[in-house]
Amino acid sequence: MKTNKELRKEAREALSAGWLWRIVAVIVALFTTLFAAALVVNASIKGMEAQTWGDFLVAKAQNAVNGLGYSVPSSAAAWQMTWATALNQLVSYVFGAIIAFGLARLSLKAVRNDASNWFSSSFGGFSRPLGTAWLLFRMNLQVFLWSLLFVVPGIVAAYRYRQAWYLKSENPDWCAGRCLAESGAMMRGFKWQAFCLDFYYLFCMMLAPMTAAIVLPLTSKLTTVAGGPPFAKLAAGFAALAVVLFCMIACFWISCALLAARAAFFRALADGRGQEPATIQSDDNLV
Repeated sequence: MKTNKELRKEAREALSAGWLWRIVAVIVALFTTLFAAALVVNASIKGMEAQTWGDFLVAKAQNAVNGLGYSVPSSAAAWQMTWATALNQLVSYVFGAIIAFGLARLSLKAVRNDASNWFSSSFGGFSRPLGTAWLLFRMNLQVFLWSLLFVVPGIVAAYRYRQAWYLKSENPDWCAGRCLAESGAMMRGFKWQAFCLDFYYLFCMMLAPMTAAIVLPLTSKLTTVAGGPPFAKLAAGFAALAVVLFCMIACFWISCALLAARAAFFRALADGRGQEPATIQSDDNLV
């Protein structure tokens, strides 16, 4: 198994080889599709003169701020808001699974430097929306159940199933149970290394807002330098803008590097195990 230092180097090499802009393009395309779908669903809900529970609670809070009362919804209105909320959440859930599937497939192509059909393959989740959504549901359910014991078992479970999306992207015909079982087998003995790999990037990501919190107050001191107030204020504004842009770009680059590093981690595990699938009997082969 490669060390985390080697995995981080492999991720940097993938991004410097031209995969950074590809990842950015896919992220923009996937989230734009999700945003468009959410707009269509919300427009459809409003067209049927319905609202979600979220809209109702927002209106209730606004009325409370304005000193106005609110009417308790009837059973019919409550049922209408319930199905509208369920529909909205279902669409977001399905598209969230499609995005996770697409990013897993793209990041694997990045670490393998395989540019064939890199954009179209990232939308492969649209051909199996139920399968990807079921995998996300099974994963979240099992992590939630382990979290009921305490926070730590939930975190351990999350790392146990870390490789499920990569396995699903590599083997689209695998059922959710098989992906989760194989991920658990692959991660046996490597959860701590995966945690340390994540912690490195998350710590680096935290440094960006911490740097902004330290530097931005210093830019206000530029108003006291010689050169006149107009020049000082303009310099302070440009300095603050430069700091904010740098922090945003740094956070985005670190996020892309984290995606590539996780894919490199999966690749190292798969190469070490020889892609031997776990034996499991499951009844969810339909998805």
